[in-house]
Amino acid sequence: MGVDKGTASGKVHVTAAIAVPRTLKQGAGSEGGGGKTSLILDSEGNDIVDALNKLEAVSSREFTGQHIRCIVLGESLATDDISPIVDIFHRSLEFRPTTLVVVCRGNARDFIRGLKAPEEVDIADYLAKVIDTAYNSLGYCPVVTMHDFSERYQTVDVSPWAPLLDLASPTGDHERGGSSEDSGGNAELMPAAIVGTALFALTEDGKYRMVGHLHAEETRAALVLLGHSRSWYLDINSPGDEGILSLMVRHNSVRTKVDRQGDKVTVHYTIRLSGTIEEYQIDPQAPPTTDRSRIAIAETAAQRAQHLFQVSFDKMMRLGCDAIALGRSVHGTFRTMPEWEAFDWPSKLPTVTATFDVRFDIYSSGFAFHRPIPR
Repeated sequence: MGVDKGTASGKVHVTAAIAVPRTLKQGAGSEGGGGKTSLILDSEGNDIVDALNKLEAVSSREFTGQHIRCIVLGESLATDDISPIVDIFHRSLEFRPTTLVVVCRGNARDFIRGLKAPEEVDIADYLAKVIDTAYNSLGYCPVVTMHDFSERYQTVDVSPWAPLLDLASPTGDHERGGSSEDSGGNAELMPAAIVGTALFALTEDGKYRMVGHLHAEETRAALVLLGHSRSWYLDINSPGDEGILSLMVRHNSVRTKVDRQGDKVTVHYTIRLSGTIEEYQIDPQAPPTTDRSRIAIAETAAQRAQHLFQVSFDKMMRLGCDAIALGRSVHGTFRTMPEWEAFDWPSKLPTVTATFDVRFDIYSSGFAFHRPIPR
């Protein structure tokens, strides 16, 4: 379900992609991807429930929030006020707290109508798998359910965030060098592209709205600072030449130490990372990597990672968004709740500074550092 601002003040525009069971069972239609497996309807109402009730007048289905697997917030709605959306999910028992929350570029209506899933026949299933893969394998975005989103919305110690999506170019696009033969008949498919992560914050007018976004690399750094990162890739300049090395970061640990002097907050992060060089980037004719070159790669990786952490941290603090839950560590420095509430943590975010102690360990994986030797 997509939600946009309505044409009139206080109205919301709802776009529902309704699965058609008989075509889902048969598979995708001739139109590719989603085919006719989804019926897309639009309605406008005072709130989501009112809009869904109006959709029942033109559909044979009875709509309920229990069926919504993913809710897509349009950019105009997200940058205006998200309170009505969170309020509906809190007050109505029909809506599931496990519903995924994403934000899209432009209008949710155009995003849902333009989306053609390449692999899956159901749009909701496709979006769920894209987000899960982007989080677990690439670290491009977090996985946020409505429960997580609303919990962050109600808590001063942490700010809401959600994956930011956009429509990608059609697969096999001729402008990118593809041909009709290369596309395999997929020129009409418009998959979803992970742009990064939408950041929300409580603004001076008392509204929660999207205040900016993190790019993919910045999101990876933010997930590490939050302690929720999975395996991810770090590209660095290869020491001694102009090539690029892609490191697979497999393990990380983060320790946070907060120093609060009056209204001034300084945080120190001790971060330990370890990973391997992608084997396909090693020249099979090159001499074996020495311990000295391995140390140089580790130092370069640590500097690169530290730069990403600093950029991501400064960007979130400047926007007034505590997506990494730093406030929970600062909260622990107060003796009583009245003292913490009087501190007004959101107003202090732009002045928070951070230092980073980063160390990167490189270890061998297969023939990453040594050429194959016959046994």
